[in-house]
Amino acid sequence: MGDSYYERSRTIWGLRQLLGEFEIVDVVRPLLQTEYLIRSPELRGQLLAMPQPLWQAIVPLLPNFNWILRKPGDHLQRRQR
Repeated sequence: MGDSYYERSRTIWGLRQLLGEFEIVDVVRPLLQTEYLIRSPELRGQLLAMPQPLWQAIVPLLPNFNWILRKPGDHLQRRQR
């Protein structure tokens, strides 16, 4: 058992600043709308019906963030090869 807690949780804004060099693709909404995570068709339908501004207001309050990080321009270089 440790005597102290040394991890530092970061806010969504702190994480965005820390990862500012990357292109951040937020996949929270698509994940929450899948039948694999949300089995209830009614709940999934409600999530699909939520307007984008409401999602933007709710996401910072979620307990975790699901992001895909890309190096800027990296996906363009792969397509050109």
